[in-house]
Amino acid sequence: MINKLNTMTLQELKIKSIELAKQHPHYEDQIRDLFFLAQDEIDDGGSESHECELAISDMESLVMDGE
Repeated sequence: MINKLNTMTLQELKIKSIELAKQHPHYEDQIRDLFFLAQDEIDDGGSESHECELAISDMESLVMDGE
C-alpha cells in the first residue's frame, strides 16, 4: 500500500500501474483505464498528487477485492 503521507507523482503512478498490471494481468485493462483517468483529470487542472492517490487507491481496491 502507498503511504498516504507521501505525495505521488504521475510518473510514480505509471510505474506502480505497470507493476500491478504485471502482477494481476486479468485487471490490466481496468488498471490502465484508471491511470488514464488520473492523467486526464490532471490535464484538466486536477491536483496531481490527489488524482494519483485516488487512482492508486482504486487500483489497490480492484485487485484486493478480486482475490
